[in-house]
Amino acid sequence: MKILRPEVLKCVRYNVPGKHGALELVDDLFVMLFNVTDEELDFICANASAEENSILVDAVSGAENSLQLFTNIRKALEVRNKYLEMYRSI
Repeated sequence: MKILRPEVLKCVRYNVPGKHGALELVDDLFVMLFNVTDEELDFICANASAEENSILVDAVSGAENSLQLFTNIRKALEVRNKYLEMYRSI
């Protein structure tokens, strides 16, 4: 099981009463998959190009085979790491 950072766990809302909307669930999916806070995810989405955002979505949506899924996740983590480094340098 993936161990999430404590600050990321505070951002997860799927178990908070009254916060079970579709947008919150999608947000939680990205937060948990990429182990980022809401602020980090917002920064990534705001600064990433359309192609890079597409790479992130492809990693969440799956693939036809396990090799393609692995490739999608690897590319998405490269995008994530690039923007987390930028976020932390601000």
